Amino acid sequence: MHSVNATLRHLGRPELPENLIASYVGDGAPTLIRRTLGPDAENEQLVKTGLEYFLSYYREHKLDHTRLYDGVLDALAAIRTSANGAQRKMAVLSNKPVNPSRAIVEALGLGEYCASVYGGNSFQTKKT
Repeated sequence: MHSVNATLRHLGRPELPENLIASYVGDGAPTLIRRTLGPDAENEQLVKTGLEYFLSYYREHKLDHTRLYDGVLDALAAIRTSANGAQRKMAVLSNKPVNPSRAIVEALGLGEYCASVYGGNSFQTKKT
């Protein structure tokens, strides 16, 4: 939400309500930017400029409003150890690109729980 509105400000466009932006999420950053630009999305240079800014801004600010819910670390610790004492392997699967996903996992202290982190660009198709 914040990265989209920062991009719109950068492009001299008015911000959008968070609930509208949320309805645009889910099909990747290029589609998100096109949806936020509405009819102006036909301007390929504007889309390119917006996407570049969005990705740059997101890389810099991805953790500004990201936090774990209370109890997540305790829950992961409990899930990690099975009833017979063996350690379960866990992974993160995100539609976000893999590098920002890994950075978020590490910054939130989840790395020790995750054997792998997969992003939207880790496979040929995205999760649904």
